Amino acid sequence: MSRAREFATQGNNAALVLNSSAASTDVGENLLLEGTDSSSTNAGYHLLQEKYGTHTPYDQLEPGNRPQLHKDTIWFRTWFGYAGTQSISHNTVTTIAYDQVFWDYNDNANMAADPAKFTCTVPGVYWFKLSNYLTFTGHASVHVYSYAYINRNDRADGSSTDFINQYHTHGYGGGSGFNVHNNGTQYIEGIGMLAAGDTIECKTYQYKHASAAPVITTYSTQDGFWGMLLKRLDNFS
Repeated sequence: MSRAREFATQGNNAALVLNSSAASTDVGENLLLEGTDSSSTNAGYHLLQEKYGTHTPYDQLEPGNRPQLHKDTIWFRTWFGYAGTQSISHNTVTTIAYDQVFWDYNDNANMAADPAKFTCTVPGVYWFKLSNYLTFTGHASVHVYSYAYINRNDRADGSSTDFINQYHTHGYGGGSGFNVHNNGTQYIEGIGMLAAGDTIECKTYQYKHASAAPVITTYSTQDGFWGMLLKRLDNFS
């Protein structure tokens, strides 16, 4: 029996009765929806309601069979603002301190609380992106290492075994007096699974053989920290 048909045939005991007195005269005094039918009995014209326990509740459905809840629409982007900047410490894994919310759909990601950190409230499969424009001032040094991390749960080492990472190494055979720097966009993206309570931050590491701090900037509509929930997985922990 279909669900709609089952609703319609629950009968007087499940219908909304007007001016009820519990007397036999109340039988059939339901709230009707555009009655009467052709047999003048108003059969099936009750106010439909779900019978508790007849069907599996949402939270007991298999994750792959659930419709998307409104709170599951997690889609955000944060940045420094147009031409906003942050100086990066040399030879140090540095957390990128985004300070503005570009958008956060229905505030479901709660990025206003900390635009630099996403805290997972809906477990599942997520997509993240990091994009910054990296610049160096003129300096007699060689830019050797350029790393970027979409970092989970504040792993200080930006471990290569953890989540989404990018590593660029530039050859350097020794000597001095060189001015070799890699200016441009530092970009990574990827997909990973998060449990409720996991946190995501963006980190970067820049090393030159002579110290001089670089600067990162968000210039365009493609720069900053992005995130989206692709698939809810309630049984993931």
